Amino acid sequence: MTSTLETPIKPVRRGLKAKSPRQRKTNREEAKYWGLWGEIGRKFNLSAAEREAWRREITEEIFGGEYKSHRAFTHGDYDVVLGAIRELLVRDELVISPLKIIRMYIDGEARRIAHLIDELDMPPAYIAAVSFGKFHTRHWRGALLAHELMQLFYTLSARKRAAERKGQTLAKTAKHRRTAREISDNCPF
Repeated sequence: MTSTLETPIKPVRRGLKAKSPRQRKTNREEAKYWGLWGEIGRKFNLSAAEREAWRREITEEIFGGEYKSHRAFTHGDYDVVLGAIRELLVRDELVISPLKIIRMYIDGEARRIAHLIDELDMPPAYIAAVSFGKFHTRHWRGALLAHELMQLFYTLSARKRAAERKGQTLAKTAKHRRTAREISDNCPF
């Protein structure tokens, strides 16, 4: 005895509703980007089409003749673009200096890496000693370039992990008196 169904059972597939680009969440940098462009539009009394044309032209100018979508921006790109937009808001004309753009990018990267080093929560004397050992300067914040700061970050994070594996800590101490030996340039720690 076999039974047959009158109507075969069909699997039910419900398509996921795709989010439209307008429903996509924006991050803080992107929100700041669009907010500053709105301020530029109000300051220079630009229509939406003129503002979009200026936005594309300025983005091409910043990135060397190549248009780049704001969705493809890296943190470094946002540093440059937001810095250029702030520069435009200060000025009375829509012109950007290429040297200032390069400087904004370098400063933004160095500031971001210095923040990563600070988040390691290591004593400043220890960071200065490692910096002196690798780059012959204790003033790592102002003297090192972004790629050198990244090397310093990698070294410090590796040393912190190694100390944690051994059960030691390199965290900052609240009250630590420096001895004459620690102040001396000959003592690395």
